[in-house]
Amino acid sequence: MADYQSFFHRVSLRLGPYSSEVANKPTPERIRAFKAGNNDVALAALYFNFGRYLLISSSRPGGLPANLQGIWAEELSTPWTGDWHLDVNVQMNYWPAEVCNLSDLHQPLFALINSLQKPGAKTARAYYDARGWVAHVITNPWGFTSPGESASWGAHHRRLGLALPAFVGSLAFHA
Repeated sequence: MADYQSFFHRVSLRLGPYSSEVANKPTPERIRAFKAGNNDVALAALYFNFGRYLLISSSRPGGLPANLQGIWAEELSTPWTGDWHLDVNVQMNYWPAEVCNLSDLHQPLFALINSLQKPGAKTARAYYDARGWVAHVITNPWGFTSPGESASWGAHHRRLGLALPAFVGSLAFHA
């Protein structure tokens, strides 16, 4: 608990006065009321804290980065195969990292990116006869960087085969 709280207590969000009577209601009831137009600033703060909970719980230095299922996937064959989708899905997992003073939780993601360089260089040579390295939409802990079901699947930019233009751009801030 103390370990989790050491991350959680780095930031707090209070959006103004709120009703403790409303805040103590079950979340599904609060969501329905909010959709109906009732003001619940504490619900927005709760949602903010839920995002922090997900990141704090699923991405720790020395571990694997957060994926779509996090650490909660209990199936042997998980949805999306429990891998990382390098389009906006990975970025969304880490949106709260910088603004919530959780920068160190990026470390597993940066380690994954570093681990993709060697297999990605083989993929760049094999698929595009190119120098450098590439990773397509899907990757996993074993360095999968090839396109998915066919040579064009997952290649958002067909000429270069890059699926990470916005993601790589965001990495410039951490180089």
